[in-house]
Amino acid sequence: MIVLATIPACIFGLLMKDIIELYLRSAYVIATTTIVFGLLLWWVDKNAKLADDEYQAGWKKALFIGLAQAMAIIPGTSRSGATITAALYLGFTREAAARFSFLMSIPIITLAGAYLGLKLVTGTELSMLASC
Repeated sequence: MIVLATIPACIFGLLMKDIIELYLRSAYVIATTTIVFGLLLWWVDKNAKLADDEYQAGWKKALFIGLAQAMAIIPGTSRSGATITAALYLGFTREAAARFSFLMSIPIITLAGAYLGLKLVTGTELSMLASC
């Protein structure tokens, strides 16, 4: 489920990276997304049922959390905050939400680091090599 949850962020990152770099790096966007996602986390945490563990994450739940991770590519949005919020919304316990979120960070951070490392070494854009 971790691999499935990583796919939306890979696709969104590759398709939207230029738009995000050009148009979404303003202080207004960063402040707005930080406040909005902070309030959303507070509301979801307050109203969550906190019943499921990460082993109950089927493909639909994993994909939903993966979409939250993809949204975190927008500046000012915390990756772990977005994924924990999504998992809490789906009924995960706080511990399960945090565990799933941090396990999800391993492949996406590894892929992003490899992409940027190859781009640095070759000095070229690697959009074809970076497909997930």
